[in-house]
This record gives sequence, C-alpha cells and structure tokens, in this order.
Amino acid sequence: GGGFVAGGGDQFGGQAYQQGSQGAAGGFNVDNSGPDGKAKNAKEKQSLLPVTIKQLKNAPSAASGEQNFTVDGHELHQVTIVGLIMTAEEQNTNLQYTIDDGTDDIIVKMWVDQESEELMVQRRAEWREGKVVRVVGQLRMFNNSRSIVAYNIQPLADFNEYTFHFIEAVHSHLRLTKGKPPAAAAAGEDVEDI
Repeated sequence: GGGFVAGGGDQFGGQAYQQGSQGAAGGFNVDNSGPDGKAKNAKEKQSLLPVTIKQLKNAPSAASGEQNFTVDGHELHQVTIVGLIMTAEEQNTNLQYTIDDGTDDIIVKMWVDQESEELMVQRRAEWREGKVVRVVGQLRMFNNSRSIVAYNIQPLADFNEYTFHFIEAVHSHLRLTKGKPPAAAAAGEDVEDI
C-alpha cells in the first residue's frame, strides 16, 4: 500500500544514517567551545531577545564596540520587536519603516537583494502603514541615530502575539536582572524548559 516497503528504512539511508550518526548530534559533530578551546558560557551565546523600543533607545553601548549595545547588562545580538508601521518608504536598495510599539518609535531598514525582487513584492504589500508587524534584526547606530537592520518582518496573524511579546519582554527583563524566580530556583527547575 502506498509504495512503501515494510522495514524499508534502508531504502532512504535510514539504517546507514542511524549507524553513522550514533554519538553525534543528528549526524553533526557539535563543538560549543570558543576559540580558546574552553566551553562557552550560556550567557555568551548569541540569542534572540524580545524587547521594547524604549529599551533599545535607552540601551548603553557595550564595552566591546560602538556597534554593540547592552540591555539589562547583557550584550545584544538579535532582537525582536512588535509594533505598528507608521511610515513606509521604498528605495532601490532598501525598505525603511518607522515602527511604534507604544513605548517609542524606531526606524527599521531591510536591505533588498535585487535577485529576490519577485519574492519581496508580495511581502512588501503586507508591510504597509497601519499594519502591526514583528521585526527580527540587529540594533545599529548610524549618524548618532539608532535603527534596526531587519532580517525578517512578519505581519501579525493574531493580535494576542502583540500582547504576548510584551509579556515576553517583561519576563526576559526580570530573568536578566533578577535571575530565576525563587520557586523555580528552590525546586531546581529551569524556567526556560517549561
């Protein structure tokens, strides 16, 4: 039935994959050590941090360089914000939006690749003034003005995502400034696993 052979895991490399990848993480050898060979601290890993625009505007520059910023004492890598598109400008090389999340507004730039122009046409139509979107990107400074260089812009399908983003931002802030909640710390549980 259906063209599948019973026990046919070998047909598509199932058995060979399992034999060849035992002990390795999914067939890939994972090395979480830094350049000095020591294991990286979990806090040093690059991560995606939910933030408000006000947090980004108030973020001090990191000691590691002028293009790096810190929020709650932790260096920013990638951030996510949720907000309303107030203005939208299309140029040949980039798309520029002013996003307001209720705490402040910020300019978001997304660079356009000419080869993927056809793919972007439909997405651009969704990114118009008055639309609520989620932005994933990096905070940058140019001419003494902070902006986000976006990797991804996605319209919200459900407004609950807007509310949830702010709950996530508050949770991340408390986690970074206060640590684990006392009940979870006492029980030995890791809140991130819940």
